Amino acid sequence: MARWLSSPAGGKALAGLSLWVWLRLEPNLTGRIVSAIPEGRIAEPEEIVGAVLFLASDASNFVTGQTIYVDGGFLAN
Repeated sequence: MARWLSSPAGGKALAGLSLWVWLRLEPNLTGRIVSAIPEGRIAEPEEIVGAVLFLASDASNFVTGQTIYVDGGFLAN
């Protein structure tokens, strides 16, 4: 098993509940966030679960020291 499941990754990162809360507090920013995502929308949980399942499986045994972004290209933009 991996010692860490997540790593601190600087930059523009919003995830899970924090994104939901932030968008409720600042609803006018939703369009700005979405426009910065090359896919043109915020991911659905079903689109993220594949990466989570892969990393939790034996298929990822040789994956070490990586930060894997499942963000529709947000950080690359």
